[in-house]
Amino acid sequence: MRRILFINPFGIGDVICTLPLLDAVRRAVPDAYVGFWCSERSSELFRSDPRVQALFPVSRGDIKKISSGSAFAGMKKTAGLLWALRKGRFDTSIDLSLDWRYTNLSMLAGIRLRAGLDYRGRGRFLKKKVRLDAFDGAHIIEHYFRVLETIGISGVPGAPVLFIPESERQRARELLRSRGIDTSLPVAGIAPGGGASWGRDASSRHWPAEKFAELACRISGELRMQVVLVGDRAEKAVSAAAAAACPRIKADLTGETSLQGFAALISLMDLMVTNDGGPMHVSTAADAPSVSIFGPVDEKVYGPYPPGAERHLVIKRDLSCRPCYKGFRLHNGNCSRECLGGVEVEEVFQAAAGLARRRRDEKK
Repeated sequence: MRRILFINPFGIGDVICTLPLLDAVRRAVPDAYVGFWCSERSSELFRSDPRVQALFPVSRGDIKKISSGSAFAGMKKTAGLLWALRKGRFDTSIDLSLDWRYTNLSMLAGIRLRAGLDYRGRGRFLKKKVRLDAFDGAHIIEHYFRVLETIGISGVPGAPVLFIPESERQRARELLRSRGIDTSLPVAGIAPGGGASWGRDASSRHWPAEKFAELACRISGELRMQVVLVGDRAEKAVSAAAAAACPRIKADLTGETSLQGFAALISLMDLMVTNDGGPMHVSTAADAPSVSIFGPVDEKVYGPYPPGAERHLVIKRDLSCRPCYKGFRLHNGNCSRECLGGVEVEEVFQAAAGLARRRRDEKK
């Protein structure tokens, strides 16, 4: 039996883009023992996932602390990680970290076959390397798949699919009902935040809150859908701004669920409207019809997969300066005004209306 460790320490969206690789491994090696090393936050997505037998939730910050020779707590946690990895007896790692530290720790844990992305020469401890200067020219999932091919697993990647326990869906239904939402009637979710992995630059991926509010009012009034706001607790301020500008929003559920509960909540939506970011990836992987609004980021690389799906629509402006997020750097700080600010409510509403009509037809 092969024992395979996946390593992806990045944000929720990046981790969701690893899901097609899990499915490919299961198809190729049905009895494989699979581990996943990711951030503590992202690890919630896998707590009930039958594709993953072991979780190693360690943040990037702990790895950086140990490499700098400081922070005893970080050293202790990393030592515990090494012990746990050795106990897992992994023979192969799929390293998507872009960071030599992770590969080095994999080597110290006794993993012999270390395959991964060699980002600008940082893959010094990798045995099987896929050279990478930037994610461009293809979707990130397709870049990831090239790593699988180095260990003999090939095929065409499918769409990311989250495993959501029915118990979580039931809790999400109860939350909606407790806030006055009739779950037998159409519900639209709006996530006006997202992009937390960008830190202080997250707002450069946000469509203006006042436009989300105008959209919410139109979805409620013209499409006769119950509108709820969703998001992480760190996004409470942007959700509150949208809620204050649109009294037709029935409930603001921002920050009221765990990450797994958030995915369950989104899976119940008849329509989702999001920015580019984690909520968009959760929407597609939870199979909720979605409209996502893109600004500085290239939707052909980081958007819904596979591209062009009728169920997951992308709205963007065709500007000569976009995408301006290239080589893992944001090159234009005026995205909210010049790029995202130019996306009109009418265009987003028409896309949402089309999905809502299709959803009603599906449920007849």
